[in-house]
Amino acid sequence: MRAFDGVYVEPSFTRGPAEYTRKEAGMAVAMVGTAVTVAVASTVALTGRLPEVVNA
Repeated sequence: MRAFDGVYVEPSFTRGPAEYTRKEAGMAVAMVGTAVTVAVASTVALTGRLPEVVNA
C-alpha cells in the first residue's frame, strides 16, 4: 500500500496481468519516447548537430 500525491495506489499483484500490461506498457513507451526526444534535442542544442547514433 503506497500513497502517491495523496492518491492510494493498489499494489500491482492485486491487478490482472492484462490490465497491468496495457496501462504500464503504454506509459513506459511514452516515457522512453520522451527521454529519447529530450536527449536528441539537448544534443542538437549543445553541439549543433545530430548525435552519431541517429546518423548511423
